[in-house]
Amino acid sequence: VEDCAAGKNAVSASEVLQAKLKKDIEKTLEQSSQLKNQLKVDVEDAIQSFKEASEMLTISATHLASAASELKRNRDVVFEIVPRSAKASRHASDELMECRNTLLKTAKTNGEVLADSSQIV
Repeated sequence: VEDCAAGKNAVSASEVLQAKLKKDIEKTLEQSSQLKNQLKVDVEDAIQSFKEASEMLTISATHLASAASELKRNRDVVFEIVPRSAKASRHASDELMECRNTLLKTAKTNGEVLADSSQIV
């Protein structure tokens, strides 16, 4: 009789343990699902941020190429057309300096975009 009672208690304890394990597994699966959903949102945000940074980089690169072309064109014009007077040289120098500053500003912006995108990734 005692062996039957001990066996019944063991089965009862096993059932309790099985129910607890099942509950723990379901809880873990739910937490895993929540983490998966949050990861999906985070990845989508990172993708969007990367797209925005890429667009900024493309715009910046276009401005940089434009500024570089303008600077080269202005420099070529200065060397071919400008009379060799101090006033003309000063005016040409001012225009070239403006183009140079635009080029440097654009290059700096380009570098900042690259730095920001590396932090995002």
